[in-house]
Amino acid sequence: MKTLLLASAVLAASIGSAYAADLYVPAPAPEILPPTASNLYIGLHGGWLAGTTSGASFELGGDTVGADVTTDSGYTIGASVGFLTDMGLAFEGEVSYAMAGLSEAEIDGLGATDVEGDASALGLFANAVYGVDLGGWRPYVGAGIGAVNVALSVPAGEFGPDALDDNGWTWGAQAFAGLEFQLTDGVSLGGRYKYSYRGEVELVDGGDDPVTLDAAGAHSVEATLRFGL
Repeated sequence: MKTLLLASAVLAASIGSAYAADLYVPAPAPEILPPTASNLYIGLHGGWLAGTTSGASFELGGDTVGADVTTDSGYTIGASVGFLTDMGLAFEGEVSYAMAGLSEAEIDGLGATDVEGDASALGLFANAVYGVDLGGWRPYVGAGIGAVNVALSVPAGEFGPDALDDNGWTWGAQAFAGLEFQLTDGVSLGGRYKYSYRGEVELVDGGDDPVTLDAAGAHSVEATLRFGL
């Protein structure tokens, strides 16, 4: 009798274990989804660049003189490629170009004089952008750091007897805030304000004399267009 009871208990335990094993379903492995149309994007921007005044120094008559150089308003254009996360944070690479004509120079000891020439800046930036989806509208803020190539073209006689046509690299930073509206699925149109800043630049004029452009900032207002991929 005891043997029968023991055998029954072992059989019941075996059935219970087998039933529990049938009920166990392992948790599925997390699924890694590829980037979708709402993640990857291409952005275009362009607009008005405000005139600026920045310091400079150059050789004149064997002496180094300083000046405050003012530019007219100009334009800025650019493009970006980025990845937008589901949390509203985006990471992007940006290339931009800004151009403005020279207007006036306030030269130490000589006063103000009109000048001709052009100044431009080619920027390469890595940006972080945070936005909030408000049902078609998306306000956002962003900032970036990178490198800027500054070019200056000035005819002979403006800052001395030698012409200046040179460029140089320096560091750059920018911050911006904007608002965009979703026109269609994956296409958004908007505008933004941007403040950009670059470091000091060392150039050389046609007579091999040094020309230094002080660090300076610039303001711009731009239209933006973003395409989802």
